[in-house]
Amino acid sequence: MKIEVEFHRCEAKIGSRVVRGLTYTELRLLATLSSAVGTVSRAELFHRVWGVIRYRAGDRRVDVMVARLRSKTGLVISCVPGEGYRL
Repeated sequence: MKIEVEFHRCEAKIGSRVVRGLTYTELRLLATLSSAVGTVSRAELFHRVWGVIRYRAGDRRVDVMVARLRSKTGLVISCVPGEGYRL
């Protein structure tokens, strides 16, 4: 499935469907996941989406944002225990 992220419009095109009303952080997360080959680690997501080099154990930002992105887009974003997330 082809995913195009348009930051200036705050929307993403997923296949032929346009999803509007995404936040900048949600768009960055979607862009990171869609450009990755395979699984993206939590550490890499924190670095690429929030610019955090070190994150605290128990920080749930990624989990919350992934849940929001799933809800808004209907995409299947899988959590791979011990590895990270993949689209």
